[in-house]
Amino acid sequence: MESNNKCYFGDVGLRNFIAGGEREKDVEKGLENVVCQHLLRLGYTVKVGQLRAGEIDFVCTKSGGKAYVQVSYIISSEETRKREFGNLRLIPDDYPKYVIPASPLLKRSDDDGVTHIHIREFLKNGF
Repeated sequence: MESNNKCYFGDVGLRNFIAGGEREKDVEKGLENVVCQHLLRLGYTVKVGQLRAGEIDFVCTKSGGKAYVQVSYIISSEETRKREFGNLRLIPDDYPKYVIPASPLLKRSDDDGVTHIHIREFLKNGF
């Protein structure tokens, strides 16, 4: 799937082979790829969202419903938190909004209308 100059692979191993180089500098792209593939497996149509102020990693639609998703490796600074949560808060509708990081010890929580869910929980249980 290619959209807005982003490319997601059905096989992450193939992606890593083609991209080459050091994977630890590329963790967020790999996480986005895994989340994208899982959303597709769950039956969502997935697109990249564009805002005037930035981008939403995924706009997911399924059976008349919609969800917005941001993926982040680790949210360890206020700057990262503002970037990941801020774009979602700019969306004026009431569809669910999620931030999915791999931050250690994260428990599912609500942050001013945005659900914060660990990637392991998302991959195991979905939203």
